[in-house]
Amino acid sequence: MFGWLATFGAPRREHPSAVQTRWLRLGPQALARTLPTLGSVLHLPRLRCAPCLTHLPRGVIAGDALVAPLLATRLVGAGSAVTADGPREWLEYVDASGICLARTYLLPDTDYLGWDALLAEGEPIGADEWTPVEQGFTAAQARVIRFDTNIVGGLRLLRSTGACTVSPMGRSLAGSIAQAQSVAYL
Repeated sequence: MFGWLATFGAPRREHPSAVQTRWLRLGPQALARTLPTLGSVLHLPRLRCAPCLTHLPRGVIAGDALVAPLLATRLVGAGSAVTADGPREWLEYVDASGICLARTYLLPDTDYLGWDALLAEGEPIGADEWTPVEQGFTAAQARVIRFDTNIVGGLRLLRSTGACTVSPMGRSLAGSIAQAQSVAYL
């Protein structure tokens, strides 16, 4: 009778359907070329991120602290699930030691042709080739951003910009994802 009282005021946790993840070999150079085509996305950097950067990527530099961990990316997981709020798709960026560095969630405002182009850049990895090291991911925050790139001195500069327009539906979904991840939505 009072079961609802036990959850009153607690952070809302989603109970998604089975999560499906397709793993791709995709490095920083390909990310720097394709991430800007996505448009507005919800980005969640890892809390206390110390990526395993075995070598500096050639031709790519980070323009800000939010994208800097992505330079250590070796694998990208394209995840999807059906939640109470509808279908959800995201990217997980994994370093050489198998740690998830960040997640980027697609919003209704995201360019899905850019999403398809990004996934086409990666080399698929079979389930028997690689298994994620960790099962949990703790985000530091959730922020709606756009990735941007420029060529500076022959290097591709990847950075984030918060100056992007998001529809009311996109803002609502971003807030719902942030709440499900128990992080502040900035």
